[in-house]
Amino acid sequence: MPQDKISWTVSTTVQETDCDFHRRMTVGGILDHVSMISTLHLTEAFGIGEKRLRDFKSVFMLAKLSVMLYEDIYADENITITTMPAEPVRSVWQRCTVLKKSDGKTAAEVDARWVLVDTDKRRILRAAPEGLGLEIVGQQAPFSHEFLPLRPENKDELIPLGEEKATYSMVDKNMHMNHARYADVVMDRLGFDRLEASLPKQFCISYHKELPMGETMQIFGGKNGDAAVFRGILGDGSCSFDASVVF
Repeated sequence: MPQDKISWTVSTTVQETDCDFHRRMTVGGILDHVSMISTLHLTEAFGIGEKRLRDFKSVFMLAKLSVMLYEDIYADENITITTMPAEPVRSVWQRCTVLKKSDGKTAAEVDARWVLVDTDKRRILRAAPEGLGLEIVGQQAPFSHEFLPLRPENKDELIPLGEEKATYSMVDKNMHMNHARYADVVMDRLGFDRLEASLPKQFCISYHKELPMGETMQIFGGKNGDAAVFRGILGDGSCSFDASVVF
C-alpha cells in the first residue's frame, strides 16, 4: 500500500479546552483528537469522506476501544499523532493511534475497533462495498491492547450513580451522544479526589446502543478486580455502554 494509506501523522499543540483542572489532557480530549485524525486520514489518503460513504449506503460505527496512558500530556505541549489502520479481520476494522511528545516518547495509545454498517439494512458488513476504495491489504496492527473486564464480577453489586442526558453540547452530527463524551461521563463518576492524584492508566469501553439527543440513561458502577466498571442503561432497559478504568 502507498505510505499515506499505511499511516497518517499530524502535529498539533494541546489546547486548554482539551485538558482538566491540572492542565492535563483528558481521556475525552485524547479521543477527540483520535477521531479527528482518523476522519482526516480516511478523507485525505483514501478519498472517502462522509458523502462517499453515504453514496455507498455505509457508515463506520465504533464498537469498542482501549486507551493506554503512559505520561500526562499538558496544555501548550506540542505533540504528534499517528494513526494506522489494519487489514480488517472478518467484520472488524482495527485502527491504532499513538500520541507522542516532542521528545519522541509515547504518551498515549488508542486501540479502536470499528465496524462498517449498511445504513439501509442496518447490518454489519463483512467487507467494504465494491468500488468504495477502502482496500487495506497486508497491513497488520502495530499493537493490540488487552482489554479490561467490562462487566462487574456480580451484576447484582452494581450501584446507581445518577442520570446522564445527551445535551446539545454532547451530541454529534448524528444527534447521538459523541463517543468521546462517554469517557467524560465515566470520569465524572470517579470523583475529584481520585482524579486529583492521577489520570487512569487504562480506559476501555464497549458501545452497544446510542443515546439520542435529549434522552437520558442511568449510570451504574461496580468492581471487577482492580477495575472500576460502569454501565449505562437506556430508558427501554437496554444497555448503552460498558466501560472500565484502572489506575
